[in-house]
Amino acid sequence: MARIKKPLGIRGKIGNLVYKRYHYGTVVSAYPDMSSAGCSPRQKVQRNKFQKAVGRAKQILADPDLKSYYQNLPGNGSAFNKAVALFMKETDD
Repeated sequence: MARIKKPLGIRGKIGNLVYKRYHYGTVVSAYPDMSSAGCSPRQKVQRNKFQKAVGRAKQILADPDLKSYYQNLPGNGSAFNKAVALFMKETDD
């Protein structure tokens, strides 16, 4: 990991390098390899739940009347986002 004393105006990923800004300067490090990292059981449950929510939202929004209903629900976001959020709250354990 390299440190740069004078702050650069960049942060984020460029190629295989990651630029991070801290109070003491900019740090350059290699992009982490997360290919061997597994998911926890709770992450798998949450991902499966989200996948179902997206599928259900797509089905719901195929109907113009239901799409209009979700668009008119209070709050910010698209009808799709509201449908997904509502499904996620309904299936909350």
